[in-house]
Amino acid sequence: GIICFPGFIELHVADLISALTTMTTKKMYNQLTFYLEACESGSMFDGKLTDDMNIYAVTASNPTESSWACDYSSDYEAYLNDCWSRDFINDTRWAINNQAMSTRTMEEQYNWVKQQSTKSPECRYGKMDFTDETLDYFQGQRSSKKMKKFPAGMKTHGERVEAHDVLLRTLEKKHEKYGTETTYNELDAHRRERFEADTIWGKFAERLSLRLGEDMDDTCSRKIKVDSVCMKKAVNMAKSHCGSFNTYSTKYYKYLHY
Repeated sequence: GIICFPGFIELHVADLISALTTMTTKKMYNQLTFYLEACESGSMFDGKLTDDMNIYAVTASNPTESSWACDYSSDYEAYLNDCWSRDFINDTRWAINNQAMSTRTMEEQYNWVKQQSTKSPECRYGKMDFTDETLDYFQGQRSSKKMKKFPAGMKTHGERVEAHDVLLRTLEKKHEKYGTETTYNELDAHRRERFEADTIWGKFAERLSLRLGEDMDDTCSRKIKVDSVCMKKAVNMAKSHCGSFNTYSTKYYKYLHY
């Protein structure tokens, strides 16, 4: 029920749904599509969207699994893309380049991206009865003839990496490239951070006898519904007792809802 922006600015599901509810009440849209790339992104919509909101949400992953990064660049020393968002953007690029924005449907795009993005389970939530509408209703201008053509979609280069491991793999690649004391110290410090997080949350799971992952009905839904207000309080309490979360330890947010 949380996504993080750069600088670890958190957006909680309670605040997101509150904003969307306000938009619904004020009739700020007719139909709304929401594409969300984030680890455990399904947790932002699972069981939260009602039919009267008229929102169709597609997420890179389900409520409990990570998203994945790809296309590492040795020049920029970074992973350039999230695999799922790159795939759906490339599908839109294909539609633009082939003058198909007015014929390719939301349903067709969802199914194609689901076939391409095999590491994280793509999910969707909310109102499904307008997925037969075409992309030009929701992306760009209604006439694809007026839209700028994009180059052909990029192909995946090299490994795909779970998002929580991106910093580790990036630091490993930098140390392999330079082999300096500085790169070693950076890598060692991050490994220590990961070990500390694993230790803290491992003890937390053991103390509470958590049986992780057993509350999933299918790949996109939980059996146990989460109180989003309580979850927000639990996260703040965890930070006050265990310290701030980082790019790795955010994988343990989900422990707090059990």
